[in-house]
Amino acid sequence: MELTSDHLSKLDEMITLLSISDDLTIAFVRCNEPVLRHALDNEIRQRVENEVFIYDIRMNTDSTNLMQILQEVIQSDLYDAQKKENKKIAFFVFGLDDAIEKKNQEGKSEALVQLNMMREEFLNINHTIILWINSASLSMILKEAQDFFSWRTTVFEFELKRKEQIKMVADFGESNLRFLDKEELEERWDYYTRLLKEFKEKGFEDASKFSDWNYNLGMIKLLMGYADL
Repeated sequence: MELTSDHLSKLDEMITLLSISDDLTIAFVRCNEPVLRHALDNEIRQRVENEVFIYDIRMNTDSTNLMQILQEVIQSDLYDAQKKENKKIAFFVFGLDDAIEKKNQEGKSEALVQLNMMREEFLNINHTIILWINSASLSMILKEAQDFFSWRTTVFEFELKRKEQIKMVADFGESNLRFLDKEELEERWDYYTRLLKEFKEKGFEDASKFSDWNYNLGMIKLLMGYADL
């Protein structure tokens, strides 16, 4: 998809942050639409390719402790190799939206409790950390991890205008989704959700299928937000 001037302006700020930061910098990138998030991620990688090595971090309900993940990463051979090249390193964290859904015995998000409790330890990570989240996650963070959020973080927010949403749905995703009514979209939502659950429960690993199904779920969620559905 084609990024707007507003998108590109905010991207310039993010890239400046990646380029000049020499110690711990934490930024949340709030973006609800999978297609826009993908386009932003690609644009950043292309523009900093020769300057910054982006290390992808994947979180989920089985991997909720971001600090522990980062500590393991900085002990890896890949990290050491990039350090030896004197290249800037940035961590892009995906999956926090899923990770924060896991609750502890008190009903709090494990991932957010850990962020609050271990925030001082992040000072040992002398790199930029970009956390990709959606609006629901941002609301939970503001509610359950205010200390971490207000500590050393900034927020970049990216939106799609309605005409961009319509064009995006026309150009991407399952081709017939835009022709379905609300009830049919809800049925398709249940279908893709069930597929993802069944594959994960059976231990199947198919990144391509998972990506397609999650993408279609994002499109359905977008379409169900239209006022005329």
